[in-house]
Amino acid sequence: MIGRLGFNFQFTARIFSTLEIITSSELCCQKIEKFQAPANSPDCQRLIMENKERAQQIRNIMVAHVQKYHGMNIKPNITRKEWTRLKEFKARENLIKLPADKGSATVIENEHKYILKERNQIKDMDVVLCGRSEKTIIRQVRSRIIEEFKSMGLKEKQYRWYLVTAAEVAKMYLPIKTHKPHEDFPGRPVVN
Repeated sequence: MIGRLGFNFQFTARIFSTLEIITSSELCCQKIEKFQAPANSPDCQRLIMENKERAQQIRNIMVAHVQKYHGMNIKPNITRKEWTRLKEFKARENLIKLPADKGSATVIENEHKYILKERNQIKDMDVVLCGRSEKTIIRQVRSRIIEEFKSMGLKEKQYRWYLVTAAEVAKMYLPIKTHKPHEDFPGRPVVN
């Protein structure tokens, strides 16, 4: 199904999004009206009036479209069979949703395959797995930082602003490289 729809496919809205259209076009009109010409420009007043007229024209066009299409049901861009398949696909418990490496695409990956990719990445990286808890690691790192500050001759009042009170251990995840299908869609490790 993805091959037919493409990577940048988006579902159509079920109803005409009146509120979103009004809000976004009004924000646009307000920006046009607030645009200021340089003060030393001889046409400053004329430009301000033209901007107000343009904004009003946009509002008139928007109102005409909203009146015409308000409450209209939009024809879906996938068939009922495809919609049923997607619901079945979504009901599977062994799938996880991830961001793609490039663009705003989302990738659905088998959880077992994703964990294997993570483990392979960790094996290839220069890291050591730690069996200690997150709290223990944070406490030890904090005490080492404090020791370094003290060795530099700093007092607590001077270095306490550099300490984090609610520290968190970084997490690693793998955005999937959708542009490399010949390599079984590898992941790019990101530590966040």
